[in-house]
Amino acid sequence: MSFNSDDLDAFLWEVDVVTKQVHDIIDGKVDINKILEKEKAKQERKEKEEKLRKLKEEIKIMEELDKKRKGNPGKGEKDTYVRFCKRCFVEYEIDCEPCYHCNGKTITREVKKEFKIGKEKRTTR
Repeated sequence: MSFNSDDLDAFLWEVDVVTKQVHDIIDGKVDINKILEKEKAKQERKEKEEKLRKLKEEIKIMEELDKKRKGNPGKGEKDTYVRFCKRCFVEYEIDCEPCYHCNGKTITREVKKEFKIGKEKRTTR
């Protein structure tokens, strides 16, 4: 495990703070209960910050999933989708059936390619 200078400085600062607190308690300058209350408040603040960070992460994941669930407009010409809605021209990056927008049936990229190849063969005759 290696430490950079910032980590070392932060650690040494904490050591100085704790050392001063111990000396103040021994000398009777500070009540230990006040220090414990401050530490408890600090810990609660850290816990709240961690909960907030996790909540933000969950929100971001949900927004990304919702965006994928709604799909992207397109005509199914790219290879960046898994399913395609012929009715409302939406490409989906995830496997969804039925269409999120029109509730119609979606087709896979492979079926869309076969349909396109069949259509091209009919027009070249």
